[in-house]
Amino acid sequence: MDGEAADAYVLVQSGRLVSLYLPYFGDATLDGTVGIDDLDLLLANWGQDVGPDGWAQGDFDGDGIIGQADLALLQGDWGASATLFTQPVPEPGVASTLIVVGLISGRRPQRFT
Repeated sequence: MDGEAADAYVLVQSGRLVSLYLPYFGDATLDGTVGIDDLDLLLANWGQDVGPDGWAQGDFDGDGIIGQADLALLQGDWGASATLFTQPVPEPGVASTLIVVGLISGRRPQRFT
């Protein structure tokens, strides 16, 4: 699993997509890098049963328990920075307008005889 990214993480502010990145195993804080803050969280929860949603506590292998496998994942990606994808995203109203324009322009004029 070394070097593999987890699920995509989307940063949204004020209803607008700001960035999208793929966090590495070990990035418990979801700040885009695997570092000391992530290690601190993992060690603070060492041996605990954190359940199925334990990423923020350091459960990177998804087994619900913070342990050696999680530490190995964090260590494997130590110092890694997430790849950011920051493409401009059109406002939702733009998409609706384009759909309406497409529907109108696709209509054929009727001929009256």
